Amino acid sequence: MRPVGLRELLSIRVDVAPIVDLGGGRRYVPFDGGTFEGRDGLAGTILRGGVDWQQVRADGVIEIDAHYALASTEREAVEVRSRGLRAASPEVAARIRATLPTRRTPAAVLVPLAAEPPALEPV
Repeated sequence: MRPVGLRELLSIRVDVAPIVDLGGGRRYVPFDGGTFEGRDGLAGTILRGGVDWQQVRADGVIEIDAHYALASTEREAVEVRSRGLRAASPEVAARIRATLPTRRTPAAVLVPLAAEPPALEPV
């Protein structure tokens, strides 16, 4: 069996507005812009209006469901849907909270992208 390797496609920096708490562990984080850079010169901005919906579970794990749009420097639009889980030790979670709203938090996510060709070729 051939081993599967992963390569980073892009790195995203999102500017966020304050978290909106809906109660019961439900909350969302509005996106207020940002930037991205990737391989093969892929770069651009995060469009305002995206949202990261979150459900904070009793075990402290956060279920994330973000939906937002990128605009490349080549004027190509890319729709992004990120779903996954973020788990952190209490110490790391406290450091993340202390750095809001400008945090960099790695998360395990599934990220389907939608774009008109030739913006992104299959990898």
